[in-house]
Amino acid sequence: MSVVAYSLDEEAARRDAVGLASKPDLAPLSTVSPLIGPGMLQPAAGLESTLYLPVERQEQVALANLAVAFGRLDVDSPTAEETPIVTDVTMVLSKGSEPPVMVDLGPLYTRIDVDLLATGDDASAEHAYLCVKTEKANACTEAPIVDLAVVYGGATDSEGADAISNACTCFLIWKHNLCSPTLHYTLLLYRHLHSTSPLIFVPFCSCFFSSPGGFEMGGGFDTVELPPCLAAAYGCKIYMCLKREGAGAAFAEQLAARAAAEAANAMDAESTFHEGSQSNAGAG
Repeated sequence: MSVVAYSLDEEAARRDAVGLASKPDLAPLSTVSPLIGPGMLQPAAGLESTLYLPVERQEQVALANLAVAFGRLDVDSPTAEETPIVTDVTMVLSKGSEPPVMVDLGPLYTRIDVDLLATGDDASAEHAYLCVKTEKANACTEAPIVDLAVVYGGATDSEGADAISNACTCFLIWKHNLCSPTLHYTLLLYRHLHSTSPLIFVPFCSCFFSSPGGFEMGGGFDTVELPPCLAAAYGCKIYMCLKREGAGAAFAEQLAARAAAEAANAMDAESTFHEGSQSNAGAG
């Protein structure tokens, strides 16, 4: 049985997530765009991208990496309340010349026309696209997305560990509103690379979904594994994760409450110990 150990990049991501949890949320995301290419991918001017990437991948000029860039709502704009902001990010898959099925996602989702696989147009080629749900800032039906990160981590498979494809695991992380969790279409899971089964949308409450690879971002972030076709294309598992408004504060409150409860229990245990010691001394 393999034992999952966090890599340096995973540890850095988890540490940053916990450290940022108690800080005020930044402005919601207003745009999302995938970045594909070698090295440490950099977003265009005015955009952000949080990427925890091992040094060895940064130096591999022939190895493609995946990141996600995003822009934020200009809260000082006079039209900020009417500006569409991101309330969900998901994925659609297709095969060959089949068009991606969008009908089950609803009219608020828009497909970003960048194929994350770019495997060609033959009948067996898989295609993957990010889809973004946007709603006006003053009329959101669920908590908006306020942060997003991509984290590459350590391998759990001891076989072939010398290969770069088995030397890292990639995570894409989001944060969920723990104050009012909603059941919604968060991710399309799963059609195998050689499967002929139809596209399946899987609705789930992301606050209870855990990543099978063992890595969890923490700090209010949810961690979800993307389909195997992406892992095969990039040589590592990829997890898409988002951070929703209010999730960091909820996590920080839970952490503080847990610490307070542990401190109270320790004080009670110490008090009981002293009382027992005094009783034993009196009896002697």
